[in-house]
Amino acid sequence: TGRPKGVAVSHHAITNRLAWAVEELAVNEQSVALSKSGISFIDATTEMLTPLTCGATLVTVGHEEAKNPEALLDTIQRRQVTHLLTVPSLADALLDEDSADQKFTSLTHWTMSGEALSTGTAGKAAERCPGVVLHDFYGSTEVTGDAITHTVPDISPDEVGADTAGLVPIGCPVANTIAYVLDTW
Repeated sequence: TGRPKGVAVSHHAITNRLAWAVEELAVNEQSVALSKSGISFIDATTEMLTPLTCGATLVTVGHEEAKNPEALLDTIQRRQVTHLLTVPSLADALLDEDSADQKFTSLTHWTMSGEALSTGTAGKAAERCPGVVLHDFYGSTEVTGDAITHTVPDISPDEVGADTAGLVPIGCPVANTIAYVLDTW
């Protein structure tokens, strides 16, 4: 909605979500994750809490740097970030920077969340970040952030097809959860 709202989630739900993310994103004590979301935003679950549960390094940036693609790329390169989470529109801004190819060399896992992931954005990520595992997370605050996930390992630009306006499938339920499709809406 874009409006702040209070949502209560159970301790079990958050611990399940964190345990799943550590495994799904291959986060470990050698990982370096970038955090740019405020603690009250649901993406902080993935950005901040997941790395902290397994001893990974957490690099935090302030609000102004988080909105500046060039500054974010410099931090990613300087701090050798391995795990990144962005909304697809920020991913597009980062990928459109001329220096992106040289700045993403340490990146191993890139999670897209918060907006629909287009095949165009996925294709650009594949082209500019070869070998990076691209994750597409879908969910809402009410379900502790993400309910559905789709991982596209070793995607090649050709695999996303000529329809760059298409959407990447949202995938399967997070571990220990069930997803129901109620109707076409």
